[in-house]
Amino acid sequence: PDGTADCYFEFSLLLIELVREAEGFKIWQKFVCQLVLTIAFTIYCRKTVGTEVILPFTGGKTWDMGWLYIPFVLFVVLGTDNGTNLTDGLDGLLSQVTIVIAFFLMLVSGRENGGLAVISGAVAGALMGFLFYNSNPASVFMGDTGSLALGGFVAGTALLLKMGWFILLFG
Repeated sequence: PDGTADCYFEFSLLLIELVREAEGFKIWQKFVCQLVLTIAFTIYCRKTVGTEVILPFTGGKTWDMGWLYIPFVLFVVLGTDNGTNLTDGLDGLLSQVTIVIAFFLMLVSGRENGGLAVISGAVAGALMGFLFYNSNPASVFMGDTGSLALGGFVAGTALLLKMGWFILLFG
């Protein structure tokens, strides 16, 4: 798989957030949209990368999760996405943490998937530029749109690299 699906996934989350901010989605409406997009992403992942995941600290051993993969992806994506949204409440914290995660994902995906490596590097670079303008006194703010997109990036990239369990370690 290339990085295209991850881009579409993040773009979809971004569109939902833009509509929500413009028209005022209620919390349950936002969650339903996230759930629908995550189910679509789960179907894509099952067809392209399968249901195997790499287990941390096992030397690269994998586990075929079968039907457990569906709730696993839902938990990883929705948990990471909304967790990043909560982390964004602290000035610059989400950006700093995501820069480190994006560099890690870039290094890991460089060997397996060059498209995801480029996207991860671009996210890290963009966040470094964002931090420059977000320093005290901040002139640019991320908001829900940016934080949810970053959560989608981290979860989507990790899942496409079969590293969903690693979110517990670095997410």
